[in-house]
Amino acid sequence: MTDTESTMSRIESTALDLFSTQGFAGTGIRQIATGSGISLASIYHHVASKEHLLYEIQRRCLTQLRDRAEQVERSAPSPLERLDGLIRQHVRMHITERKLCLVTDEELWALPTDMHEQIVELRDSYEAFWRRCLRDGQADGTMRITAPSLTRLALLDLCTGPARWYRPDGSQTVDELVESYARMGITLARGDAGHNNQP
Repeated sequence: MTDTESTMSRIESTALDLFSTQGFAGTGIRQIATGSGISLASIYHHVASKEHLLYEIQRRCLTQLRDRAEQVERSAPSPLERLDGLIRQHVRMHITERKLCLVTDEELWALPTDMHEQIVELRDSYEAFWRRCLRDGQADGTMRITAPSLTRLALLDLCTGPARWYRPDGSQTVDELVESYARMGITLARGDAGHNNQP
């Protein structure tokens, strides 16, 4: 890693820590510079603005989610198996990359219009994997869904929750939580259609 890459990594890490604990509005660029061990003047050699830092954080998070969802869609043959995979990767990332997901989920409002539109487009491309999965499950009868859009939003809201409350010293391991959420999500989407079937 070059000195420039190392410095940029420290800046992004510091910004993520501060955004996740103080919020974007409560964080100043001077705080990010100080936390990164560089001067206020120096930070502008690496980033254009605080908003650009937030944009890059959110872009990184949603790109990872989208890429993992694409792998799930390619590898899972049935809608129920795809939904199981989508839930598991979403919950796991919201636990293991808690700060990254928290800032992405809660600070979208702070981006300027052009950046906001790009992030919304990326978010929509990720949610499209969920949309197709639920549509296919509705079509083949394995999911008893009367309101696919509402079901998608409910599932995403459910699976995003751990980013807000998870603590490593909790009573359940990451794997146990992922398993619990997968079962809850499948039950929600399946309704009373084929209740004995497992993905």
